[in-house]
Amino acid sequence: MLTESLSRVMLRMRLGFMRKMFITVREESQDLTPMEIFCLEGIETMERPTISQFARFAGISQSNATYRVNCLIRKGYVNRVPSDKDRREYHLELTDKFKGCGPAFEQSCRVLAKRIALHMTREETEKLTAILDDSLDKWNALMEKDEVLKG
Repeated sequence: MLTESLSRVMLRMRLGFMRKMFITVREESQDLTPMEIFCLEGIETMERPTISQFARFAGISQSNATYRVNCLIRKGYVNRVPSDKDRREYHLELTDKFKGCGPAFEQSCRVLAKRIALHMTREETEKLTAILDDSLDKWNALMEKDEVLKG
């Protein structure tokens, strides 16, 4: 039962993400390929990874990751920022050009939250929020143990 419910929620989230990706490519940033959008989403989610961390996360070679990042830098979506700890190391940061493409996802989350709230009491909504927050905290703790995500 829980597996089926989670599967339906994840399917809906994936559909929303794919829709955002297609809208982004079609309307806002025609110079990006779907693969580049996936790369940008990964970089955004990882919050300032190094190229090595991004390569491990994406399961691609260092040279492939460097090539993809360089393309995104040339297109103006990513900057390399020197690390404060080790000036030989660079972190990837998204530019305002990419950040302008992001509001569609946040908007879809707001719409979903409003629709859920229409069909639940305040107490049910608060309980669902608490369950989701607790689940995410536990999931993040597990992900921290994953060497690929730790960098």
